[in-house]
This record gives sequence, C-alpha cells and structure tokens, in this order.
Amino acid sequence: MLILILFGLPISYFDLRQKRLPLPLTLSALSASIIYRFVQYSDFREFALYIMAGAAGFLFVFAIRIITKGGIGLGDALVSAFLGIILGLKSLLPAILLAAVLALVISLLLLGLKKIDRATPIPFAPFLYTGGVLTLIIMAF
Repeated sequence: MLILILFGLPISYFDLRQKRLPLPLTLSALSASIIYRFVQYSDFREFALYIMAGAAGFLFVFAIRIITKGGIGLGDALVSAFLGIILGLKSLLPAILLAAVLALVISLLLLGLKKIDRATPIPFAPFLYTGGVLTLIIMAF
C-alpha cells in the first residue's frame, strides 16, 4: 500500500492541477511496481501474473481511449498498468469499476452544481488511485 500512496498522491496532484500526467512520474511508478513485484516473488509464475495484470490494466484503459477517440489519456492507461501490477488481476477490475463510479458521481454532482460543463476534462488518475486504495481496504476484510 505504501508504494501506491508514494506515487498515487503526486500523480493525482499533477492530474488535478494540470489535467495531465507527467510521463517521468508515471513511468517511475510503473518501474517501481515491477521492481517491487520482482523482489517480492522468487517464483516467476507469481511475478508473471502481476505483470499480466498490469498489461490487462493498460490494455483495458487503452481500449477505452481508442473507443472514445482520446477521451481518456495515455497516462491513465499507464496508471492502470501500475495498479494492475500492485493489485493483481483479482482486485484490478473492482478498482477500475469503483474509480469509474466515483468519477461518474462526482462529475454528475459538479455538473448539477454548474461548476463544470460537459466539455470540461475530468482528471481520472485521482479516481483510479482512490479506487485502488479502497479496493485494497475492502479486500483486506
């Protein structure tokens, strides 16, 4: 959970402030997660499962990017890969689903309050991290 917080907070901050994710920071998070799993698992199969979860997270969000014609950023796909490696496949889908629901609820609330309009970009990385942390907490019980 520490690695999630160490990278999640600064990436979320950048996304909220600049509506973009700095590539060096997202790649550092991805690299750190790979190293973390490599050190944690001496069994290559276990390590490979987490790497495949990262690939699944990336491909899932990248597919959404293609379908929406760039409606979601490439940085969000990299963050999803990071989450996949940290959470594993079993927790990745609930985390992304939770992130999407949180983003929808907050967006509808902001639209209703007239704080944003439909053209306003919504930073998704903070929702991904929130979904990831909440999923970790829920799965712990």
